[in-house]
Amino acid sequence: MSAAMFVFTMFVTRLGTEALAANEVALNVMGLGFMPAFAFGATATILVGQEIGRGQPMRARRMGTDVAVLGSLFLLALGIVEFVFSEAVARLYSSEPAVFRLAGKLIMISAFLQLFDGLLNYYAGALRGLGDTTFLLRASLMLNWLFFVPLAYVLTFVADLGSTGAWLSLYAFLACFAMALCIRFYRTDWTSVRSKQSAPHA
Repeated sequence: MSAAMFVFTMFVTRLGTEALAANEVALNVMGLGFMPAFAFGATATILVGQEIGRGQPMRARRMGTDVAVLGSLFLLALGIVEFVFSEAVARLYSSEPAVFRLAGKLIMISAFLQLFDGLLNYYAGALRGLGDTTFLLRASLMLNWLFFVPLAYVLTFVADLGSTGAWLSLYAFLACFAMALCIRFYRTDWTSVRSKQSAPHA
């Protein structure tokens, strides 16, 4: 995912210095949501893992759901603030009109994008607690390189949407990734889940 984001930034760089500056401002503001999302994701890993270790898989499922709900409420409130004050926030980073206007537009786009990034982190954390890491790797590889990077190129350059297209591709990618992990989490047969320590040895 880090490598795909590097390619994403390379695409934006080709749009010029103003677009790159606005992109960095928007990413910096999104960091306000990224870091809590990581924290909630780590919490989901710990709580789900603990309950699996105790032999309580259905309680583990409930813990994962509770973390996702609480984290989403937090990011929803944060997103509303960022959406309403998008240009004012962008002005804190730059006094150049071309930069803060574009950055404000990107912040508005990304304000609720954070919800999907949050869901991605919550359910990825829960699946790690469950031990389902192979699915995470496969989903990440496929969605990053077969969906996100090609879509970013098409919307940015082919459709000529510029920075807006790049961020719309990021929006679509995070939404699809989040939904894939959410479906995986709830379609797991939790009644048959046991910790590796309690599983019978051959």
